[in-house]
Amino acid sequence: MPTNATEHKRPVRRLLLAGIVLLLGGLATLILGGLRWMGAELVFEERFDPGQHFEVPPLALPPNRPAYLAVEVFFSTTESEPACRYPLSYTIRAVDGRLVAKEESAIDCRSGNRRSLRSGETFRMKTSFRRFTAPDEPIQAAIQMEPAASGPAPEHIAIQLYANAPSPAPLFVGGTLVLLLGGGLFAAGVIALAVTTETPPPSPVPTSTPPDRTVRNWAMLCHLTALTAYIGIPFGHIIGPLVVWLLKREDDPLIEDQGKESLNFQISVTLYVLVTVALMFVIIGFPLFFAVTLFHFIMTVVAAVKASEGTAYRYPLTLRLIK
Repeated sequence: MPTNATEHKRPVRRLLLAGIVLLLGGLATLILGGLRWMGAELVFEERFDPGQHFEVPPLALPPNRPAYLAVEVFFSTTESEPACRYPLSYTIRAVDGRLVAKEESAIDCRSGNRRSLRSGETFRMKTSFRRFTAPDEPIQAAIQMEPAASGPAPEHIAIQLYANAPSPAPLFVGGTLVLLLGGGLFAAGVIALAVTTETPPPSPVPTSTPPDRTVRNWAMLCHLTALTAYIGIPFGHIIGPLVVWLLKREDDPLIEDQGKESLNFQISVTLYVLVTVALMFVIIGFPLFFAVTLFHFIMTVVAAVKASEGTAYRYPLTLRLIK
């Protein structure tokens, strides 16, 4: 027969599980969006000398599939942050003359994808334009480039045409929303669990005399060894307390208790860090990661001090998975 405490925790655990599932789903959606973004097929690429008019010969694209045009401009400058703007327009038609896509735009250093190619002197500016649906017939593209509104004259131009290129934007937006919702549910579950969980008694067993110095030192090490993660030991925050607990848990109830408490806290922090890493895709994860790291360091030191005094310390916001 379940106790009232167990009944109260069931909705909280479901909330935590829902948050984890949504976080994993949001992360998978973002990864799928990234794969879609990188999976576009380059079907045409050619460089042209500086000029104002460029034409792409007739090309047969997969019909009824998204495609897009991209233009790269190469130019030289001694400025580390050059100001440049190259107005252009393009027209894409089927070979029968039917208009497929048309756009007037510009390649701008402030909004395009700029990459230095040689010691801050030669720059490559790439801009992708709106997607269009490829017709059944082959297409022709004509690009008209106006004189530079600002910035150095281009050395040469590269025209690229990509096929099978569905937009990743819906997946990125959906994945971001799911990540935020999952992070919110997980945070709410952690807070609810901390509120509904009864704090264990301050001492593992009744005792008339305080533990001796050796016992208190080992209890303190159950916490301090978690800090080995900060010197580069992978999963040191879990391995350290686990080793001390397994070696010394039968020596004294305080060591047994503090070893389990430390492990529960380290596992909880690991889950919190995984959540913040997932949320880094939506920026908010970076300050949360710093906050969780600071919280972990401070609480571990506090617990070590309390254990050295013979107190059975209890961490806040801890999922006590090891009973």
